[in-house]
Amino acid sequence: MTSTAAHSPFDAGFSPGETPESGLEDPNSPQFPPSMPVLVRRWQASCMRRFLILFLSALILVGCSDSSNGNNEESEPQATRPPGSPEFARGRVLIDTGGNSVLINVDVAETDEQRAFGLMQRESMPDDEGMLFVFFEETTSAFTMRNTLIPLSIAFFDFDGEIVKILDMEPCEAEPCPSYDPGVTYRGALEVNQGAFDEWGVEIGDSVNPLPRSE
Repeated sequence: MTSTAAHSPFDAGFSPGETPESGLEDPNSPQFPPSMPVLVRRWQASCMRRFLILFLSALILVGCSDSSNGNNEESEPQATRPPGSPEFARGRVLIDTGGNSVLINVDVAETDEQRAFGLMQRESMPDDEGMLFVFFEETTSAFTMRNTLIPLSIAFFDFDGEIVKILDMEPCEAEPCPSYDPGVTYRGALEVNQGAFDEWGVEIGDSVNPLPRSE
């Protein structure tokens, strides 16, 4: 499964020379300043960017720890990556269904190359595995199953991690391949084996929480 979305970094916050105070009107005004929604959006973008940086940094640090301990501990089973696949950081995702929690291991796709390749050419994937697609801006882009050999389910989630759409997708080894458009705005997506969300009781409104891997 590959994403058709282009990578765009977050706004860094305020533009050069601008301060939080410069966009506000007279504080004695009885109405909210017209610029307040802009400041709120910038604040949300800044918070999300810091969260993603911390999350990805944790993955890198834990990945280094795993490598250094490789001689002492047996590596956990992973899906074999096909030839030509880019390297992916490893992480874990906790899905909170309200009455239950599901912990799965994931490859993290957060660059253009990683998102474009996705799960292409993989012949199988363990039951507790998936791929987490990370975006640095809100997007409505569709996914495609081009060169993907296994059926998948995908959950799209928003800024807060709330699942806003779940789709089932079929393998497509030759063009033309259909596009799977969620029809919603989202910040990330989680792919698993088809039917896994139903088996786990995962529904729209549940939450996806990326976690650093424990040692």
